[in-house]
Amino acid sequence: MKLFFRYTVALFAALLLAIPMPAQKKTSMRLKTVVIDPGHGGKDAGCISRDKKTYEKNITLDIGKRLANKICAAYPDVEVKMTRSEDVFVELENRAVIANKAGADLFISIHVNSVEKGTTANGYSIHCLGQSARKGNDLYSKNLDLVKRENSVIMLEDNYETTYQGSDPNDPQSSIIFSLMQNAHLGNSLSFAEDVAQAMGSKPIKNSRGVSQDPFWVLWRTAMPSVLVEVGFITNPDDLTTLRSEKGRDGIATNLFNAFKTFKARYDNSMTPEKEEEKPVILEQEVKQEDKQEDKRMKAVFLDCIDISRGDISWGPVEALCEIEHYLTSTDEEAKARLAGAEAVFVDSFPIDRKIMEQNPHLKYIGIAATGFNHIDLAAATENGVAVTNIPAYSTDAVAQHAIALLLQLTNHPGTYDDVETTPLTLLNGKNMGIIGYGNIGKRIGEIAKALGMEVIPYSRDPERAVKADVVSLNCPLT
Repeated sequence: MKLFFRYTVALFAALLLAIPMPAQKKTSMRLKTVVIDPGHGGKDAGCISRDKKTYEKNITLDIGKRLANKICAAYPDVEVKMTRSEDVFVELENRAVIANKAGADLFISIHVNSVEKGTTANGYSIHCLGQSARKGNDLYSKNLDLVKRENSVIMLEDNYETTYQGSDPNDPQSSIIFSLMQNAHLGNSLSFAEDVAQAMGSKPIKNSRGVSQDPFWVLWRTAMPSVLVEVGFITNPDDLTTLRSEKGRDGIATNLFNAFKTFKARYDNSMTPEKEEEKPVILEQEVKQEDKQEDKRMKAVFLDCIDISRGDISWGPVEALCEIEHYLTSTDEEAKARLAGAEAVFVDSFPIDRKIMEQNPHLKYIGIAATGFNHIDLAAATENGVAVTNIPAYSTDAVAQHAIALLLQLTNHPGTYDDVETTPLTLLNGKNMGIIGYGNIGKRIGEIAKALGMEVIPYSRDPERAVKADVVSLNCPLT
C-alpha cells in the first residue's frame, strides 16, 4: 500500500502545474526544444499503399527530416530532436521517454492515414489527447478504427502487456483510461492543433478532416503540448500522389513549419516577463493582506482513508504539497461540508458523482487510492475539467494470490485438513479455468493457475468455453 503515495505524490505534483496558484513574478522562458516523431519504422511499416510500393514509415521519416531541417535553419537556438532519424523500430513508450528526457516544449508526431476498404476517404487530420468535448460526438464511433490501428503497434513490442498495463489496443474499453490523462498542456496542444489546421489549408493535401481529441498512446505519456498529425490517406489516389512526390512532402513539411512558427511566437510572447512598473506605496495593512493571500495553500481532502491509516504510511510528502485534511470515513453530508473550497480530493471507495463536482466548482483533481474507478463519474469529470488518476497495478500480485488462496480453500480445505473424511481433496491439475477480465490481475491469476497444471481460457478468446470452465475467475468492475 505504500506504493500509493509514491505514485500519488508524483501525479499530485504534476497536477499543481495545472491548478491556479498565487501569482508569481514571471521569468523569461522560450520554446527551446521540439521533438519530432516520425511514426512507425523498422519492422513496423505502418500503412501500406494498395500496390504495396509505398510505406507510411518512409513518408513520415522524410517529412519529419524536412521539418527538422526547416526549424534548425530558421531557429538555430532551438534544439530539434527526432525519435528516429532512420528506418528503425522505436517503441511507443520510448518515443514519449525521448521527449520527456529532452525536456521538450512541443511534441509533433507525424503519421499517414488509411482505410481497409475503398479509396474515397481523403484529407489530413490533427489529434490531441483526450475525448471530444463536443456533445453528441462519440469518440469511439468516429475515430476508433484510426486509434486502434495507431495503437496496435504495441503488439510488436516485447513485454507489451507489462509496459502498457494490460491494455488491448483492439478493445474499445481499453481506451477509457485515456480520458483520465488530460493534463495541464491540453490547452496548448489544442492551440497548436488549430495552428496546424490553419497552416495546412487546402494544399498540397486538399481536404481537412479537422481537429479532434483521441486516446493515442504516444500522446498519453508526453509531458508537454503534443499533437499527432495524419498528413493524408495512403489509400486515396490523389493523396498518395502528393505523398509520393518530393514537392508534396516538402509542402506538408513547410505547412507544419509555419504552424510551428505561429505557435512559437505565441508561446514565447506568453512566457516573456512583463515590464515592471513603478510600484505604488503600500500601506502596512495592505502588505499583511497581500502576504496572507500569497501564503494560501491548496486545500485537499481525503474522505475515506481508513484502509491506509494503520501507522505505516507517512503523510509528509502530501502535506509538503498542500494543506490536507484526512478522515477515516465520511457520510454524504459530512463529505459535502468537508469538500467546501477543496481543489483536490483523495478517495478509496467513496463515490464522486456529477452532483458533487457541480457543487464544488473549485475541484480540479480526484486521486483514487486503488485500481478501480467505477465509483467516479468520468464523463462528468471530463466535462468539468477535473483530472482523475488511479493506481493501475499496485495490487496485482496480492489480489492474484488471494484469488488462488480462495480456490485452494475450496479444493484443499486447509483449515479442516485433519478431518479427511469430510474434506476430500480436489486435484486442480488437468482442470481448466475461465478468466473473465484478462487484464494485469487476470493474467497473473492465469500464470499461477498454469503452474498448478490448469488450462487457462481467457473469455476474450473463447467466451463459450470460459463460462463453462471448471473454475471461473471474475476480474471486472462491480464483481
